[in-house]
Amino acid sequence: MFFTTIIFGQTKVGGKVVDEYNEPIPFANVIFKDSKEGVITDENGNFYFESLQNYTHVIVSFIGFEKKEVLLKP
Repeated sequence: MFFTTIIFGQTKVGGKVVDEYNEPIPFANVIFKDSKEGVITDENGNFYFESLQNYTHVIVSFIGFEKKEVLLKP
């Protein structure tokens, strides 16, 4: 589950990273596409971060899993 709010050149995004069995993935990387801004999910797979820049996608990655690009919805 991902959500975002884009207001006046800002991007805020949060959600939960889960596997195909809907189990949380702790310590996965979540970054804005084409940036160095990102976070690591907590022990329950949850994350939240924001940027002063305007982004449309995040990239989610974790060792042993395929990278996934996710479109952010306004």
